[in-house]
Amino acid sequence: MTSSYVARYDGEEFPCTVALDATGPQVLLMSSRARDEFRHVGAGRYVRVVTPEACERIEHRVQVASLGNAQVVVLETQDEGVEVEFLGPNRPTDPAARQVGRGVWRRVVDPSELRNHAAATTPLLVGSDSTSPAADPPPETD
Repeated sequence: MTSSYVARYDGEEFPCTVALDATGPQVLLMSSRARDEFRHVGAGRYVRVVTPEACERIEHRVQVASLGNAQVVVLETQDEGVEVEFLGPNRPTDPAARQVGRGVWRRVVDPSELRNHAAATTPLLVGSDSTSPAADPPPETD
């Protein structure tokens, strides 16, 4: 498992991306097999665009693991392994880590090097479902 966005739509979970366009927020649902109302975009790739309100739930899942003595976030699977990003403010001692931004260090590792996997899920509060916070009531007038 890598860190990703996931939407529950029509009773199923789909990997997704969330974007804002001229019409408002959109959720791009992705599938590896053909489904009703999904558009074929490539070998084993199907997509469907829906509004956030059409989704039962949208959440961001992050996988954290240990690589040696360092804590890392698992970003994505690549041909040569899994890309991870080191957590913490200090430069990692791992000589294979490469700097990709100010204070941001990454490395591609063999998945077998990762230990102590843990996942955290953060729901995105969108739409008018029961998980969204209630709007502040209007101020009282005398």
